[in-house]
Amino acid sequence: MTVIFKLPNKTAKLPEAEALPPEYSDEALALRFAKHHANDARYVAQWDLWLLWDGRRWVKDEKLEAVAYTRDVCRAAAAECGNLPIASRIAPIDVLPLPSANGIPIHGC
Repeated sequence: MTVIFKLPNKTAKLPEAEALPPEYSDEALALRFAKHHANDARYVAQWDLWLLWDGRRWVKDEKLEAVAYTRDVCRAAAAECGNLPIASRIAPIDVLPLPSANGIPIHGC
């Protein structure tokens, strides 16, 4: 008996703007991947494999094309980061006092 799985070929609804993660976080990159490849790539956890849409049917990703898709998304995000002024890429760091041992403050370099 052959079991046929029908997978929807529609773009999934993404979270509302106020619920989105920081722009270049892992989660944001995953959402970007999902948005760009919603119609042509599916990961099936139960089978531990990617399926790719070939225009007629879902086929196993035996050439690791999904990995290449992931790299493309990450490279595009990295290029975007590279186009930002250096000051906007570095988050300000609050200087906090270092912990003390026996009440004697430890000063950083």
